Amino acid sequence: MEAKLKNLTLTVGECKKVPDVAVVMGMYFDVCNAAIMKLDESFSWDNLKANNCFFTGSEQAALAYALFHTIRDKLVGSPLEVARSRVSRIECYAKEGKFMISWNTQGSVSALRKTIGIVLSAMNPHKLFAKYSTNIKNLGGKANRDEFNYVANQMVDAIKKSIKIAVVGRIKVDAAKLKDILSKVDKKQQKLSHEKGTKPGPHDKFTHSFPSIKATGIASVAVEDYIRSQGMGTSAMNDEIVIYNRSYESKKVAFKKVDRIKTYVRQKYEKLGKDFPCVFTYLCITQKSCTCCSATAILKNKPSTGSMVELIKKSL
Repeated sequence: MEAKLKNLTLTVGECKKVPDVAVVMGMYFDVCNAAIMKLDESFSWDNLKANNCFFTGSEQAALAYALFHTIRDKLVGSPLEVARSRVSRIECYAKEGKFMISWNTQGSVSALRKTIGIVLSAMNPHKLFAKYSTNIKNLGGKANRDEFNYVANQMVDAIKKSIKIAVVGRIKVDAAKLKDILSKVDKKQQKLSHEKGTKPGPHDKFTHSFPSIKATGIASVAVEDYIRSQGMGTSAMNDEIVIYNRSYESKKVAFKKVDRIKTYVRQKYEKLGKDFPCVFTYLCITQKSCTCCSATAILKNKPSTGSMVELIKKSL
């Protein structure tokens, strides 16, 4: 089921085979995912001096992570917030030119409405300069108010343009309830405006030396899930899946074998029957391997398990 109101689009899939509700909210705000990962895992990244570079999209990442940090504090900042929000997990990531925040909460309409409302109420980019400054410094740069304003204006435009929310899990909703949710959370949105800013200077583009696979949309979700099932770590960066295992190059011929792919699909997908699309979407959201658009597409199109074989084969 899907409902739209102004800049908000809400798509919900019901599923009894999962423990709660998984939510992913996204906007068209292009950031450097490597910078997001560095901010989110600062201890380990700080020891990698060779990676201590300020890449293109770092200013956007600093602002995006500041927004995420603000939202995280409101949802799970203390035992009291957890008790109120019923949120058990919240994370952020970037993929295919979009910035996503995902969380899990109690499977009820009231909990879904409340958490979405809290997230939307925190979306005021121009109030995040303090957190942005800290993030810029942690990335190896220097905070500049005019450059912050420029990036904040970009986020304002992204928020006003479109916010997509995909939800899947143990919840009962109908068309009327979806419309009611949007009508109430829309009132939580801030009044946003622009401030005079200066475009940040050019930086080096992020590069890596790991094996990778070009893939986007549902194909990206399917092939990343398959590669992970083969015991290799991955992460999605823009239009590619980065594989954190250099032995992939010597094993990719074996991974491409159709019988091997079909065996995995038969063992892990087919047993789910009609619940496959929703359970798969839930897994993708909780593992940060899909965009809000990909999650929505899976819920709406309900791909068959057989189609996943072809998607994986084509991507490899």
